Amino acid sequence: MEAALKLGLPVSFVRETSLPFAIAGAIKLDNQAQFHPRKYLQHLVKNIPGEGSHVFERTRVVNVEEENPCRVITDNFTIQAQKVLITINIPILDAGLYFAKTYPKRSYIIGAAINPEIAPQGMFIGSGEKYYSIRTTPYLNGLLLLIGGGGHKVGTVTNTEEIYQDLENYGRSRFGIDSFEYRWSSQDYVSFDKLPYIGRLTPLS
Repeated sequence: MEAALKLGLPVSFVRETSLPFAIAGAIKLDNQAQFHPRKYLQHLVKNIPGEGSHVFERTRVVNVEEENPCRVITDNFTIQAQKVLITINIPILDAGLYFAKTYPKRSYIIGAAINPEIAPQGMFIGSGEKYYSIRTTPYLNGLLLLIGGGGHKVGTVTNTEEIYQDLENYGRSRFGIDSFEYRWSSQDYVSFDKLPYIGRLTPLS
């Protein structure tokens, strides 16, 4: 809470939430946005082209040369630009050796239909070594409850079924869910100090 306030975030401390169980306390951050990333990108792609702006789909970037102008080399053609932003999980280029400064982490999530009248309002994430993330999303004519957790460094856990079972047990005990329609996992790269890589690719670039 103190760290968030020092950063100037509009946070408050609460002891009650819309979750169907008691909590010791939570840091509340108002006015957050929840949106569908694919639908957002589809709309963005429709509005970007024009006045020198373009969207190139199904185009693999092979290399970026830091010249004046910069050259983005793809598997089909080359694009020139004054500045290049690499906005992915970790840089795809060899410069900076970022691939050696991160490790892959796998996380898991399950989804189940939930009655909108008892569904929690907002997005929640726990704290501590074992935590769960909770939110809902519109689905068909109803609402889907999403429960995530069980994250671990890739290669350190072999029985992933136990992780899914733990998430389902949590959903049953906390929300009274009987059956779960979806389960999947994702993998991201995490920096050793947990801070994101933002800024120039190298000190000389």
